[in-house]
Amino acid sequence: MMMTVSMSMCKEMVSLLDISSGVLKSDFFSPRRHKEKVVILMGATGTGKSRLSIDLATRFPAEIINSDKIQVHEGLDIVTNKISEEERSGIPHHLLGVISPNIDFTVTNFVDMASRATASIVLMMMTVSMSMCKEMVSLLDISSGVLKSDFFSPRRHKEKVVILMGATGTGKSRLSIDLATRFPAEIINSDKIQVHEGLDIVTNKISEEERCGIPHHLFGVISPNIDFTVTNFVDMASRATASIVSRSQLPIIAGGSNSYIEALVDDERSRFRSKYECCFLWVDVAMPVLHQYVSERVDKMVENGMVDEARSFFDYNANYSKGIRKAIGVPEFDRYFRAEPFLDKRRRAKLLQEAIQEIKRNTCRLACRQLEKIQRLRNKKNWTIHRLDATEVFLRRGKGADEAWEELVADPSTEIVAQFLCDISSGALLSTSPAIEFLVV
Repeated sequence: MMMTVSMSMCKEMVSLLDISSGVLKSDFFSPRRHKEKVVILMGATGTGKSRLSIDLATRFPAEIINSDKIQVHEGLDIVTNKISEEERSGIPHHLLGVISPNIDFTVTNFVDMASRATASIVLMMMTVSMSMCKEMVSLLDISSGVLKSDFFSPRRHKEKVVILMGATGTGKSRLSIDLATRFPAEIINSDKIQVHEGLDIVTNKISEEERCGIPHHLFGVISPNIDFTVTNFVDMASRATASIVSRSQLPIIAGGSNSYIEALVDDERSRFRSKYECCFLWVDVAMPVLHQYVSERVDKMVENGMVDEARSFFDYNANYSKGIRKAIGVPEFDRYFRAEPFLDKRRRAKLLQEAIQEIKRNTCRLACRQLEKIQRLRNKKNWTIHRLDATEVFLRRGKGADEAWEELVADPSTEIVAQFLCDISSGALLSTSPAIEFLVV
């Protein structure tokens, strides 16, 4: 069935290939004159909708999106009559047991998440088909119109990995979710602080709801008191990447610890690059604009309970050079927490504001260091990086900011990744977005 679909799509793609130049024609990404297909199963409770969905998904290349507003929640598997892992027969299920039990799942939430899931599934089929098509085109003898003799010979290729980079606060996590809902992907966190359990506000972790059911690796899994080293990251990230690839998913590595990413990608024996082909995306924001945003973000974190969260980790004998206590937002409060019981309200407020201002300054310094590392990787190590200028996003508010994000970051990134997965060379990139800057030295 997959071969039938792929060969059908291949025929259409071959018609879009400019044989003389070896690149795709300009209308490759133009909408085709057909609609994608969706099957919707309906029926009263207990009539066997889940069973039928599994039956169909094992007979066609398909994935299942749950539309039961109760089963979308985590927990109460017996009460809500969720199908078991075994009954799913390995079929990917979306919107099933992914929302916190205490969150009200609205119609708007469903429409948004189901639309994203549908688009992701359709795009995954396109990605698989395009990949197979490219291989089939390379095996086609144009002069005779028949397949070459080595059509059924094994192919040697590297698996694909997408790596998202950028200074703190630029939207790496948001972009990773956007891409993972548009491609069959899983996310590997590369933030050396967010890998620890706890301090979700201080470390600015994305919430369970914001993850949209996308599997996240190396995220809140290490004890707060354990020092997570570069070696630990390389080992765990390598294992996670191999695991994701084995499930035919796209690994997306996202986080601000650029030295950890460098150690993973450019290890001494080039083990990672020998197995994987990397696509680097850099979300960039002009520093003055980013500094203003970071200041506002810290204020919002304080409003959301940052001080109380940091207080819960306060220890008179704390070592701020190990574990999660290295995080910006923990050592800055030390002086305040030590003096708090002995000060009047006015002096406590003054000391608290000094701690908050120090957090803002240290976060801005971190952003500058992260930018310098990215530029070093580009200029000194000759990494090929796609820079996406998101400055305009941060200059707008509300709906305007969301529209700018789609236009300047999410959509161009999707196009870059699609072309990367289809092995279209950088010289054949067709995007005309002013936000994309292709950086290679």
